[in-house]
Amino acid sequence: MNIRKISLAAILIVLISMLCAVVYTGMSGSQYNPKTMININKAIAAILAYIAIIVIGPVPGELTVETKLKLSALAVFSPVVFGILLWPAVSPESPYELVSLSSGSLGFAGFIIFTAAAFLCGGLTAIVPGEFGLHASRAAVPLGISIAAVRSGFVTDATARLSDVSQISQTYNIFAIESFLWAVIAAAGFAGSFAARKLTNQDTGINDLKPLVKGWKQSVMAVAAITAVSMIVISILGTSPGIRDRELSAIMLQPGNGQAAFAVLAAFTLCGWAAMRYFKINYIPACIAAVILPAAIRLFAFKQEDILNLTQRYPLSFLTNPSLALTPVMIISFGMIGAVCGYWLAVLQKRNAALAGEEAAVEMANLAARTAVGVADGKP
Repeated sequence: MNIRKISLAAILIVLISMLCAVVYTGMSGSQYNPKTMININKAIAAILAYIAIIVIGPVPGELTVETKLKLSALAVFSPVVFGILLWPAVSPESPYELVSLSSGSLGFAGFIIFTAAAFLCGGLTAIVPGEFGLHASRAAVPLGISIAAVRSGFVTDATARLSDVSQISQTYNIFAIESFLWAVIAAAGFAGSFAARKLTNQDTGINDLKPLVKGWKQSVMAVAAITAVSMIVISILGTSPGIRDRELSAIMLQPGNGQAAFAVLAAFTLCGWAAMRYFKINYIPACIAAVILPAAIRLFAFKQEDILNLTQRYPLSFLTNPSLALTPVMIISFGMIGAVCGYWLAVLQKRNAALAGEEAAVEMANLAARTAVGVADGKP
């Protein structure tokens, strides 16, 4: 192990984290703005927490320190590129507006810039070798665009400026289409990773698709099940304080972006883990489910009659279902991150169980051998 290389890599990660703070401050306006400084502290804390998880995570015997540092650098690089440096490409005019096609912030130029950057970012993940690097490369772009998701305004702030229910309905129709644009951006990261690993003679992960295509009926059922379960979990974890209503059952305030992100992340982590743990299905169906979830929310959670009653009797900061507070970029980014994390939780759980079984078998064999030696020597 080269201590000098590791020390230089660690210093580089710290410097990049400091650069994040400087660039973010410059783009946010006055560096003495208390809200800006709080956001900077949160960003740095999130980056350092992610690095700590990688460096002292639950797989000490499977990753070298050098590989962990490369993963840490990747965890810093992607959020900096998409959430800070390229933020002006999708930044709305007002901090209260959405990062969305509906607000006009996601235009053709921004889409092309993000897609090209996703391809390059996916390609750079080839620096991390092995299967951990392969799967980390698929979470790299979602990790980056997740910063744009949490910097977006609230859905209720956008819908409050609309005059009638038909315009609100149109917003969710746009969400259903927009999710495919963010999916293309995420897929560009997959393509960049594939190309880079192909050029460097590493595993491209193309074999992950073969079982899904061969057993396409099971894959379709998995996508449908994950979509349904994720909506239920999000509706539970995304619930914020509200009031009871005789006609609408219950209404609640718009959850914050942090709570919404947690709800999506937890829902897809659970689904990714269960799919691998019990059905031996990788995270690709869960990623597909994240793409179609906005359409499912429009079909099953958005009820025009309830929205009409809500707008007539309550302020538009209230919602009838927590899933209505989610933007497509929020679902795609945190959904795909959760799917990959859940998959790896199941894989590591299985490996640890197998390792524990092997250790128990060796211990039993040693005990049997000692017993046999004792009997041969005439000892009890």
